[in-house]
Amino acid sequence: MANLFSLPIWTTHLRFSQEISLVSPLLIPETLSVNTSAANLAKALIQGLEKSKIEQGEYLEMLLQAPALSLEKAQLILSLKASRKHFLYPDLTLTFDYSYTQLPNQEYLGFIPILGIEGYAKTPEELITVLQRNIELEFSRKKRLSDVRRLIATQWYENIDAQKQVIETHFHSLSELDNLDKRKDQQWLPKIAQALTRKQQHCFGRKTELEQLQRALTGKYNRSLLLVGRAGVGKSALVEEVYRMSAKQIGSIKFWETTAARLLQKLTVETGWEESFGQLLEELSQRGDILYVRNLAQLFEVGAYVGNPISMAEFMRESLALGSVRLITECTDEELATIEARAPGYTSLFQILRVESPALTQQSDIVSRRLRVSHPKQKLSIDAIEETLRLQHRYALYSGFPGKTVHFLESILNQEDKQESALDRDAVVLLFCEESGMPRFLVDSRTPLKLDETRQFFQSRLFGQNTAIDIIINLLASVKTRLTRPGKPIASLLFVGPTGVGKTELAKALAEFMFGDSDRLIRFDMSEFSDEIAVLRLTGDVSGGQGLLTSKVRQQPFSVILFDELEKAHFSFYDLLLQVMGEGRLTDAKGQVADFCSSVIIMTSNLGAGVSRQRSPGFYETDSSTQALNKHYLHAVQQFFRPELFNRLDQVIPFNALDLSVLRPIVRREIEKIIARDGLRTRNVTLKIEDTVYDYIAELSGDSHYGARQLQRSLQQQLVIQLATILNRYSFSTSIKLTVSTGKNGLEFKTTIYTQKDRKDQTIIDSKW
Repeated sequence: MANLFSLPIWTTHLRFSQEISLVSPLLIPETLSVNTSAANLAKALIQGLEKSKIEQGEYLEMLLQAPALSLEKAQLILSLKASRKHFLYPDLTLTFDYSYTQLPNQEYLGFIPILGIEGYAKTPEELITVLQRNIELEFSRKKRLSDVRRLIATQWYENIDAQKQVIETHFHSLSELDNLDKRKDQQWLPKIAQALTRKQQHCFGRKTELEQLQRALTGKYNRSLLLVGRAGVGKSALVEEVYRMSAKQIGSIKFWETTAARLLQKLTVETGWEESFGQLLEELSQRGDILYVRNLAQLFEVGAYVGNPISMAEFMRESLALGSVRLITECTDEELATIEARAPGYTSLFQILRVESPALTQQSDIVSRRLRVSHPKQKLSIDAIEETLRLQHRYALYSGFPGKTVHFLESILNQEDKQESALDRDAVVLLFCEESGMPRFLVDSRTPLKLDETRQFFQSRLFGQNTAIDIIINLLASVKTRLTRPGKPIASLLFVGPTGVGKTELAKALAEFMFGDSDRLIRFDMSEFSDEIAVLRLTGDVSGGQGLLTSKVRQQPFSVILFDELEKAHFSFYDLLLQVMGEGRLTDAKGQVADFCSSVIIMTSNLGAGVSRQRSPGFYETDSSTQALNKHYLHAVQQFFRPELFNRLDQVIPFNALDLSVLRPIVRREIEKIIARDGLRTRNVTLKIEDTVYDYIAELSGDSHYGARQLQRSLQQQLVIQLATILNRYSFSTSIKLTVSTGKNGLEFKTTIYTQKDRKDQTIIDSKW
């Protein structure tokens, strides 16, 4: 039989004002409670100790946490000399309240509640010295002497009081402890799940769905429930709200919330998880409680291993069919289809409740009411909510509403610097730009898009492709004015033209302009996806990893996606492309959706380039010939691609072959990049390039078959290799001046070596062989 014990719990009260006080257990100063009574804190402490100590039979440690003490109150004085920097503080005298008691071993134990420190000594006089030394150590550790505010904080209280609360608890006998352990071994629910609580309302505007869910829970047939809808539409909020509302109807039945990952972690023992899971299902059946698993599809992903193909979801099948266990769970429409394909008839074990996003006209009100509950003291403008909804409906249409909007706004409200200020439209636009990388002038209708500066941005990165740049600028103007099509990618573009003329460079420049970084370009070489098996890697496999395409888009939806040399892909890839361009989404093999509404889709192709290369450079200089070239490329694309794919393209953008006038500035830019490489930048080398060198390299690279890629080969062979050969002759610390010019045999390299006294030592001229 359990023995009743009375335990004394000493607490300290630090009162700062009539409204604010801190209560802390005397021996556990790190435990603090604001504006709580000493009795309530003592009860909570005992409850915690009952679980951690009493139920484990650790009675001695329990008694040490609540010793019988007789406290005395006193004060000590600490004198501080003025700081070396006299403007910080003058000579100070600080007074500290402390409590002390004599221990059974005749030593004295003292506490300073305001600092949370203690000390031991043989006499009360020695105790004062020890506490003063501990105060000085605390000041040093927290650097209080370097900041007057930290010093003053030790004195800002009205009074300190110590109170004793006597709490009764039971100590178990050995046999009771043994039985308690056995019962604990049988209670899996507290280990694998968390019981829902009936907290305040968080679900709004869902009267119809709540009534359906309530009828299903209290109905005649004891069936499990499956809520189907996009992530963020409020499925979890519905479950929590119906539990809050249904106290009378369901009585003592509890909802236990968990995830598939937690189930696997907690149930797995040396012999596997099956036996533990069976005990859990038996416990659920006996208690009549309901298990709430956040995602049904994930239950199919855990549990199976080599030698056991049965997942946790399939392990539950018989219990669900018999109705001995009730499960509430969720999934999306795509995951539902995947589950049906994997386990036919499994979803028939559930009563399915579909949850759609509320009407657009309701979303603003729902978001406002939800945030008023979670952040009652903060101001939120209606403009901020409406701007968030507008941005997310354009760039994240397939996310569930209003959940995504609530999470986005809560992330702003939870910032420390927003605690006291009102959340307005500007804060929403700013955070959206930070998360997406998009510039404000593209997102904010109140910030103008300067077309001249935009043109300069692209022309500084791409030469000789003014037609392509004009089309891109028109696209950006459409994005700015919100005239692009909703529910689709920002744009679907096809770049056609010879190799090496800047198609990839324009894609990089667009990624940098729209999303702040050229690394936001996700490139796929479609020659690597020339068979059907390779194409499957883009969306993944049920038994394999994530899809190459879908996983990258989920990780970074705000990006430019480049499908390079599209015509080399297997024809099955075009079916994926149709879904991406037509619906702005793609479902992987596991039923997870990747949203492309925040992405720009760019495809490149060399279709028609063979004929265009036969024309002279002058062909591209007249309007009529440019129109003829555009018509030629358009015809080549129409001949190759299916009509339904061609019709989903926003623009077919032709690229011209590069002539000498275009190659010269490209040569200059590429040589500047070479000069900026570490091999030259980190050495004491002065490199001078004569103007004739740029013309020489341009003429040498003027092959319309290879475009700027021939230029890279020419620079490597004519300039980089020769520079490397010369630099390798000298030590790293040698001061060198290199002058590159042209001669009869090609490039000439004049090398001047300087001594430490900065006088010319020798000059060497190397001709290009």
